[in-house]
Formats: sequence, C-alpha cells, structure tokens
Amino acid sequence: MAHLYSRTHSRFWWISYRDPATGRVVRRSTGIALDAAGAKQRANAMLFERQRAELDAPTVREPERWERWVSEFLDQRYEHSPKTLQRVRQCWAALSVYLTERAVKVPRALTYRVCADYVTWRTHGVKGRKAVHHNTAVVEMKFFGVIMREAVRSGLAPGNPVREVELRRLPAKEKDEIGIEDQRRIERALVDAPAWMRDHWLVLMKTGCRSDEAFVPMERINWTDHTMLLRLKGGRLHATPMHPDVIALAAERRRGGHALLIDRPRYAPKLWWQFFRGLRMQFSIHCTRVTVITRLLRAGCTTAQVCQLIGHTEEVNRIYRRLKASDARPLVSLL
Repeated sequence: MAHLYSRTHSRFWWISYRDPATGRVVRRSTGIALDAAGAKQRANAMLFERQRAELDAPTVREPERWERWVSEFLDQRYEHSPKTLQRVRQCWAALSVYLTERAVKVPRALTYRVCADYVTWRTHGVKGRKAVHHNTAVVEMKFFGVIMREAVRSGLAPGNPVREVELRRLPAKEKDEIGIEDQRRIERALVDAPAWMRDHWLVLMKTGCRSDEAFVPMERINWTDHTMLLRLKGGRLHATPMHPDVIALAAERRRGGHALLIDRPRYAPKLWWQFFRGLRMQFSIHCTRVTVITRLLRAGCTTAQVCQLIGHTEEVNRIYRRLKASDARPLVSLL
C-alpha cells in the first residue's frame, strides 16, 4: 500500500506506491517541502490518490497475465498455418504495447473504451511508434477478438468487449490491370534486373499466383503431369498446371540443384515497389494477379476454369477481375 515518508538529506516529503501499469514499487519526491505551510495535508492528499489507484487496480493473478498464455494459445491455434501465425504474432506485438500503456494486464480488466480507442491509437504514430493504415489496425483488432474469445472460454474474462466495437474496413485501392505496352516496358527493364526478379515475373504472369506462392519448393513439382503445388492462404495446397515457359525454368533449376523454383530475396514486395517507382509506374507486383485473371476471362475462359488455375473461390475471383463495358460489347449481337 502507498505510504508517505521523509528521507535523510532531503527537504521534501516522499511517497512510495505500486505502479498499477507495471506492478513495480515506485519511490519519488512529492515536491512538497517538509516545513511548507500545510505540507503534511497536501502530501497526504497525494498519498490518498495513490492508495485509491492501487485499490481500484484489479488484483492480478500470475496465470491470468497476457504473457503467460497468449503466445502458447496462438502457437497451438495456428500451428498448421505458419504464415498466419507470423502475422498474428505481429498483431499481438502491437496489441501488447497498447495494453501495457493502458495498464490492462489481464483479460478481465479490458473495457469497451480501451478496445474502441485502439484503432485511433494505432493509426497515429507517436513516441517513435510507426503509424499503420486503418485497415491494418482493424485486422489486428479482429485477431484480438479471437484471443479474447479464448479468454472468455477459459474463464479469464466475463465477456468479450472487442465484439461490441464496430470494426469497419475502408475500401482498399483497387489494383490495376497491366496493359500490353506497360508489360513490354516492364520486361525491357527486367533484362537488367536480378535473375530472381525475371523468374518471379515469369511465374506470376504465367500462373496468376500470389507473389509469395511463386517461391515453390522443387519437391512440389510433379514432372509426370507438369503441375506444381502452391501453398495458398490458410496453408492449403493447390495443384496448378505449369506453362511451358515455367516448365523450362523448372528444368533449368533442377539441373542446377536448386531447392526453390525461384531464389527468395528478403522483402520481395518492397523490391518490386522500388522497381516500379524507378519506372515511374504506379503498379505493384500484386497487379500481375489482377492482369492474369482479367485476361483469361476476356479471352472467354469460364470463371470456374480461372478459379481452378488460380486457386480462388468465385467470390474472390469477382474482386480481382477488371472487365469493362467494352468487353461485353460482342454479346449485344447475340441478343
């Protein structure tokens, strides 16, 4: 409990108390001189505030603390989805900083207001903390909702206040289709680019897979029917046919004894972003997926066929296509 005292060689009253946020004992001067008028009364007023803060802070039992169970829970829940686990750990790292700042050491101390303020806190960079996009903060809160659901089920919290917060994502900027002339310009520039970048571009433009899915282990290539297994979101493996150019690349890599179809660099999306900015283009490497899907649909392929190639559901396919009114013009003559 907080208490007031004097120290040798100090002319001020001192106060000792346990910080509700850290649980550590803090000793500091009140700044009130021992011999000042009404000094004891003013120092006692400060003491009372500290005592009340200690009493209001929930009693923390060690097994309830976030650090005692959350990491283990995440490891178990996402054991078979390593990419999701990595993303969730990043989310939890940011949430942990926030909860520490708000002195929320256990799930039952979480309130609606703390949850509601998170997105604002996360999207404003202060004290050296990098601000993130609104949608990133919303995703982090959704993961937090999963953590709190486990807390409720485990009897560590009476309810899940994250569920009461309205979490709405802002419309994401649509990724553009890469036109033929832009493609030619990009491929001319790729002649002088690193080998991994040329190979990456080839695989993406010939399969429509996601950027990270293109780094296929050679052991997942079936040489009998020339298919390769892509690891999709959620960890599911999806077999997709290989274009003749991709088969030629794979054969060359096999002769070289490589473990991956494409050498994986660090931060590939960032390197591509720098590449496109160097060409004064507003594309990202994810535009290749939009381009492949749109071109196949424009060429008359069915949605089901495109989904089978890409590994999409039809709903996701709808999000990626960039067909225009002019693409439907030939249909008019059939009516």
